Amino acid sequence: MLEHQALIAARPATIWALLAPARWCAWDPDLKSVEQKAGAEALSEGFKVGMTMHSGVHFVAHFSKVVENQHYLMTSKFFGGFAGCVMEHVLEDQGEGKTKVTYRFTLNGPVGSMLQWVQHGRVADSVLKGFEQLKELAEKEEAK
Repeated sequence: MLEHQALIAARPATIWALLAPARWCAWDPDLKSVEQKAGAEALSEGFKVGMTMHSGVHFVAHFSKVVENQHYLMTSKFFGGFAGCVMEHVLEDQGEGKTKVTYRFTLNGPVGSMLQWVQHGRVADSVLKGFEQLKELAEKEEAK
């Protein structure tokens, strides 16, 4: 599992707005497109979106344990169910317009675990780059 934490100079609501799947392409360097599949209009329990990576991999992401401005868990399966990923964002209001954000990501399943091991450096770099871009974008949005 990869985990990153940062103190972001933005309120939880500002960061939450960027975590809505429709905004992911702005900060996730691997993501090509997002398409709502089913569920509520906003990020909520049971929300589903189709995601396509620049690599061509397509999957449906399922959201659970959603607490607005605080937490969500996203799970998906791809490669015929032999691989998947789990992504979690935790936002903790620190007051004074700052939020501690924890971002966890793992590939799982037989193929996913192998990919995470074989491609660890690339996966780790990409996850960190996305997290850094999220931080930069949130701080920019907060300053508006």
